[in-house]
Amino acid sequence: MKKKLIAALLAGTMTCSLVLAGCAKEASREAGDPGQEEGGGKPAGEGQEDADQEAANEAAARIDAIYVQERTEDTDEQCAQAKAAWDALTDEQKELVEGENAGPDYFGEDTGDAALDDPRNQDGIGENEILAVSFGTSFNKSRAEDIKSIEDALQAANPGWSVRRAFTSQIIINHVQARDGESIDNMEQALERAIANGVKHLVVQPTHLMHGAEYDELTAAVEAYREKFETVKVAEPLLGEVGKDAAVINEDKEAVAKAVTDAAVADAGYGSLDAAKEDGAAFVFLGHGTSHTAKVSYSQMQSQMEALGYGNAFIGTVEGEPEETSCQEVIEAVAKAGYKKVILRPLMVVAGDHASNDMAGEDEDSWLSMFQASGKFDRVDAQVAGLGSIQAIQELYVKHTADAMGQAVMLEILFHKWRDRTFLTFVSSMLICTVLEYLAGWYLELTWKVKWWDYSQMNWNLQGRICFASSILFGVGGTFLVCVAAPLLHSLYRKIPVKLRIRTMLTVLVIFAADAAYSALIPHIGRGIAYY
Repeated sequence: MKKKLIAALLAGTMTCSLVLAGCAKEASREAGDPGQEEGGGKPAGEGQEDADQEAANEAAARIDAIYVQERTEDTDEQCAQAKAAWDALTDEQKELVEGENAGPDYFGEDTGDAALDDPRNQDGIGENEILAVSFGTSFNKSRAEDIKSIEDALQAANPGWSVRRAFTSQIIINHVQARDGESIDNMEQALERAIANGVKHLVVQPTHLMHGAEYDELTAAVEAYREKFETVKVAEPLLGEVGKDAAVINEDKEAVAKAVTDAAVADAGYGSLDAAKEDGAAFVFLGHGTSHTAKVSYSQMQSQMEALGYGNAFIGTVEGEPEETSCQEVIEAVAKAGYKKVILRPLMVVAGDHASNDMAGEDEDSWLSMFQASGKFDRVDAQVAGLGSIQAIQELYVKHTADAMGQAVMLEILFHKWRDRTFLTFVSSMLICTVLEYLAGWYLELTWKVKWWDYSQMNWNLQGRICFASSILFGVGGTFLVCVAAPLLHSLYRKIPVKLRIRTMLTVLVIFAADAAYSALIPHIGRGIAYY
């Protein structure tokens, strides 16, 4: 009986509780309880969080859509959509942006004033163009101080040429366009712009550090357009030829080693590298690193530092390739050498993301953090400055461009300008060849006491060495070569594979040199060939 009574009391209690809860819920609905959504859904706070995340996800998706290496006909619109989606977010929503590559820093990070840069994508190029090709950087300050400074130096050194820009990273191009509204050409756009502007002579100056993957892609892109121009030359990257092993160094590597070391020493406040050494300070120059065979260039730079006697200068790479350039290996090398102070500085043309974050960032995996965490050093500092901002580096790029121009480009340009001036070509050919013929005749007679030609029986001759008729023939022949034969031969020349050109040129050069040497030692002076 007692058990039944207890059960009845419990049942009654539960029933009353349910009735009261139902009444309270109904009252809450009628009163419009702010803690409830209509229809009995999620709390309003949770609903707002979902809306915020949805808006952030939409912006992240837009950013990821332009974080690609291929440009399409939709790229411009996608860049605008990504920026619009970002601008529509509140500050709280912007912090929630996260995608495969998207994050708050994509649009939110302050990298400097984009207005200080010049995209160099203008038309009105003219016939002669220097195309400065860079990987690129989305860091506005570095783009202006490093890349633009190199381009400005090239323009100042070559006033008769128009300098234009191309980036090889479409990801960076899209980033800058979406965030700053600055349009930079990729390789295809830059080459198409050159064609549309009637460029005839193109010199491509890579700002890349070495003959790596980016340089290979650049040369392949240029090769596809080679027949669109009368002359095309690709200049050397900053460090010049690679070489076979770590011991191979050259003038370019020496110039770069001296330039970056001098700049680092000055920025660190030392009077010389030796003064820094006496103070127990070492400099670590950090490159990107690569799995490409050109990675030996970093080892060669270390060899170059040692050859210069820079015992407190070390080379490292973000990627740790080659292996001896990894962070841990460099830490051990610097510590083993006994240095207690370390200054990190980029061995990169631009001081962009790698320099600011991978080298000098606050994350635990940055080089600055890892050097500090090692506990082996009393002080570790970082200098965030690209190679492009150093005047000596700019001058080296100018030299590489000049060297490329010297590879028969100027002669071809000269010929090209004369092709449209037939009479001037005729007169110039006649005068130049006549003067050369007179000097050659005089020299041969003086040296061998023999005449190889004699115009004494011809009208209007001078000492039998030159005559009017031969001068006319020189004029006609020169005009034919410059205005007719040269364009045809040049067209055929461009169709010959580069390797075959080199082999053919070397073969002809050897034959010519052998013939010239033989003729100089044993000239052909038989009767009927020379006049005695």
